[in-house]
Order: sequence, then structure tokens, then C-alpha cells
Amino acid sequence: NAWLFRKMMRATIRNYDERLARFFDSASLEEQSSRVSSAEIRRIIRLHCRQAETRIGMALNGISSCQVRMIRETFPGGMPAFIAHYINHTLLKTPIRDNYFWRVSLFGAYAGSCAPNYLQKGHFEVIKSRLRAIETHHQSVSGYLKAHPSSKFSHFVLLDHLDWLACTKREELEEEWRLILSGSMPGSRILFRSAATNNSFLPGFVFRKVKFYPELTTPLNALERPGTYGSLHLGIVGA
Repeated sequence: NAWLFRKMMRATIRNYDERLARFFDSASLEEQSSRVSSAEIRRIIRLHCRQAETRIGMALNGISSCQVRMIRETFPGGMPAFIAHYINHTLLKTPIRDNYFWRVSLFGAYAGSCAPNYLQKGHFEVIKSRLRAIETHHQSVSGYLKAHPSSKFSHFVLLDHLDWLACTKREELEEEWRLILSGSMPGSRILFRSAATNNSFLPGFVFRKVKFYPELTTPLNALERPGTYGSLHLGIVGA
């Protein structure tokens, strides 16, 4: 989908590649804003809204039908307002120079100065020295926790996969949370993000066991570089 988007942008914006390179070289938000016009932002928003009209268009963007539903139900103004928000957020309100999420999407590659820490040369030896501390498992969170019932964990980073269960796989969502709570130490921290603007889609029993801290995560979500998530959540078990 990123490849297709680059093709469309090259067809609609003159000198797109050169201007994109200058845009990513912006030293400040003011300079960044001066390098993209209001008309171009509206054009980008229209392209994304057109894609959002089809299920396959959203799937190509990695957004599930459940996440589409969450956005439409929780974001003020629905999908068109959500798209306008994240385009403006990314282009005008977030420094683009080190935004490796959008660089790899728009260029098809990272740059030496704009890449995740684990891909930067300066961190290679540290990661290499700790390889034995890393285990890789190709299975669901529930599958792993059921296979290791006596294990206890202090941290869970769940990304946004809970969204994919929330609408059509409620039983799996509830099972996963029961297993997470069973496998948590007192004070375990649970971090995840969502396309929804709140975490009300979680099973009710979670809120009796976990305290969430929106006063911490709401300001942080406003800084997130992909710009495509409605909320960020940190929960502490037994807090």
C-alpha cells in the first residue's frame, strides 16, 4: 500500500521525490510547515479518504474492520475527521526529521539518521551481546501463557492487537486478559494502544484488577509519531 501511495503522490504532486527529501530534512516544525501547502494537505487527505471508503483500502493500511468500527464509533466526526487529524498531526505537529515510521513508508527504506534504535549502528554491539536473553515464539499471547502456566511476568507490551479481538472475538479477548492477569506479578505493567479513543472495549473484570493512568498516557499519545492511534493505555495490576 505504501508503494501504491508513493505512485499516486508522484502523479499528483510536482517534483514529489525532491520535495519529500527536503521536507524530511526540516530542522523545525516551522520549516516543516512552510514546505507543504494547505492545498497539498487537502489532496493527501482526499486520497486517504478515498482509500478508506473500501474495506481492502483499509486492510492495505493495516487497519482491521474492527478498528474501522472503533474509529467510526469513538472518534468525533468519524473516519473523515480521523484521517484529517492524523495527516495534520504528522505533517504539521510532529517533527518529521526523525519519524522513521513515515520515512520507511514514504521512501521505502530507513536512513542512517532516521531508523529505530535497534537498527542503528551504535546499538549493534549492545544488542549482539544480549542475544541469549531473547526468546522468540511464534504464537499468540494466550497460546504462550497457556503453555507456561507457572511463569510470572512484570511487563506486557500488547501493541494494538486487542483491537483485532474486541468486536468479533470477545471470548478470545476475555481469555487473553484472564491469562495475562494470572501470569502477572503484583505491580505488573501492561502497555497497549488502540484505534479507539478509550479502553471501554476491555472486559469489565479487567478494571477491577488493573488501574489505568490516562493522565500519563493521554499527553504521550499526542506525541506518537505514526499519528494513527486514538489512545494509549498503561495499566498496573493491583495498583
